[in-house]
Amino acid sequence: MAIAVNRDGEGAALQGLDSSIRLLDRTNGTVLKTYKGHLCDRYPTRCTFSPDESQIVTGSQDGVVRFYDLLTGKVVRAVNTWEAIRPSSEEVQGTMRAGRPVHYGPVVSVATHDRNSALLTASHGGSIALWQPRDG
Repeated sequence: MAIAVNRDGEGAALQGLDSSIRLLDRTNGTVLKTYKGHLCDRYPTRCTFSPDESQIVTGSQDGVVRFYDLLTGKVVRAVNTWEAIRPSSEEVQGTMRAGRPVHYGPVVSVATHDRNSALLTASHGGSIALWQPRDG
């Protein structure tokens, strides 16, 4: 089980091994919204709030990073890290080589930066990736 707390400390996203995330009111424990669509039943995965707290971002066993709209609960963006290819001009270290998938295993951890839209992901296979938004 994993938990992410929003900046004001009033809301918390709880993620367990049942392929769901529950948004909780921390003052009384009430479930405000449940988010489903990602796969999480064998590997614990982590979720986080987007910098503007309008979305919950989560990894998944299927290698897809999903962005859920905080209010509607719908997936508004999904990035398949198994299909995303590292550019051939990118400098890479270790076993990750240019022209290969970004991650080979479940995406078990995600983190956002509070001042920009960068996203950091980590896989069960040991790879990490920094995702920068495209301009325009």
